[in-house]
Amino acid sequence: MQRLLAFVRILAVGIFGFIFITIVNEPPHT
Repeated sequence: MQRLLAFVRILAVGIFGFIFITIVNEPPHT
């Protein structure tokens, strides 16, 4: 159970970081 929690936590942090970087970079939508 603890391993699953750690995996979900890392996965959530990775997804959040990816979205955060994408928003900060603000790719031009031309």
